[in-house]
Amino acid sequence: MSEANEGSSIKTGSWWLTVPGILAQAAVVIAAIAGLITTLHEVGIIKSNSGSASPARDVSALPSADVNELRRRADAYLVGRGQVPKNLNEAASLYLKAAELGDAKSQNSIGAMLRDGLGVAKNWPESVFWFQKAMEQKDPQSYANLGFMYQTGRGGLSEDYAMAAELYLKGTEKGDPHAMGLLASAYLNGRGVPEDKGEALKWATTAAKSGDPVAQNVLGFMTDEGLGGLAKDEKQAVSWYKKAAAQGDWKAQANLAFMYAEGAGGLTKDDAEALRWYRKAADQGHPDAQYALGRYYDEGTGGVGKDEAEAMRWYRKAADQGHPEAQYAVGLNYESGIGGVTEDDVEAMRWYLKAADQGQPGAQYYVGLNYDLGEGGVTKSDVEALSWFRKAAVQGNAAAQYEVGVYHSKGLAGLAVDKSEAMRWYRKAAAQQDPDAMYALGWYYYNGIAVKKDETEAVRWYRKAAEQGSSKAQAVLNRLKIG
Repeated sequence: MSEANEGSSIKTGSWWLTVPGILAQAAVVIAAIAGLITTLHEVGIIKSNSGSASPARDVSALPSADVNELRRRADAYLVGRGQVPKNLNEAASLYLKAAELGDAKSQNSIGAMLRDGLGVAKNWPESVFWFQKAMEQKDPQSYANLGFMYQTGRGGLSEDYAMAAELYLKGTEKGDPHAMGLLASAYLNGRGVPEDKGEALKWATTAAKSGDPVAQNVLGFMTDEGLGGLAKDEKQAVSWYKKAAAQGDWKAQANLAFMYAEGAGGLTKDDAEALRWYRKAADQGHPDAQYALGRYYDEGTGGVGKDEAEAMRWYRKAADQGHPEAQYAVGLNYESGIGGVTEDDVEAMRWYLKAADQGQPGAQYYVGLNYDLGEGGVTKSDVEALSWFRKAAVQGNAAAQYEVGVYHSKGLAGLAVDKSEAMRWYRKAAAQQDPDAMYALGWYYYNGIAVKKDETEAVRWYRKAAEQGSSKAQAVLNRLKIG
């Protein structure tokens, strides 16, 4: 199971997302919706506690000069209930009018719509302006929304986790569940506040009960991993993921997809269902989900046909957000000229470097290989090649382990010739079925290099290498007249 975005609450197979942004879309309409319950009672859209519906009112006829009625009309257009059709453009227009008249709730709502491009062109600086205006009037939901802009460094603000956490804390003091959920995530990851699983659990539990999807996902993740003193319980985790995913939380959608893909948490393994949830998250811009979709199209699984161009499209979306596995995949596609792109080793190297700098071992190997060969737009450098091969090798990349062995065997990049050290690396690679390493071990045993000569052991390794497709090993076996 993997760790969360920013160490937060997203699982992505073997790679834990590290790209900044805790649930960018979890707040998409939270600010507007969280304040709707009372308002919708007032305009006859939600039933009262008695179970009877309030009489519907013709909100389109309400006097537009009244700031409260402007907001109520905007609220009604936002959801499209009763006699009022859903119209995000009209909702945004009315919120803006009310905001300009000083209504704090409307200032927060138009800020959210500007942030997410709902009914109006996306404009993060304007969004920040209105969140600040609303916060000046102590609107409870504006603290979380402005805090998120600080967390993600949007709208002209510098990325500032400490400021974000401070604003989340202020929002929790106002009783805002969304601020509580984001604060829980901050404590879980140690972003802007000291890492504290107990505090994370406290705030997530409180906010999750109020229906906040961020908190539900955090609580699901903590239950999934057995954090904060909770017993590990994948079934309960799935229950929380489902609650949050149903509200559109992109991390929860990706987490739920992962559980379906793995058949975990009491779910039957279901690639089609996993794909469905990954797509929901990917459509909201979730990089892990975008990469996962790319893999499905690359492999032709999950009910979709193999489509390298579509795979590349999703890889590129994730890669542009800094996803190292996707960057590596984009590099491979340029290396081979597949996925609708022309073969371009320089462009491939550019993407390999992006991924390698984030520690992706496959990319590190290819960066090393380009330096080893003097390809990909770089000058040949054994020293640089060995540096990258080592980075990949210590992470278990078999091809890189073999290359490190070669460098020790030949005394390249300033190394002393060391056949024993070379053999140590060959064994590591051979244990992962690397055919070149198996061939090298066969050669060492056959010739008694760094080990006692042993033709039987040599043949065993040559056969293993041949089974993995090594033509060199097969040629040796043929020469020795051994099948």
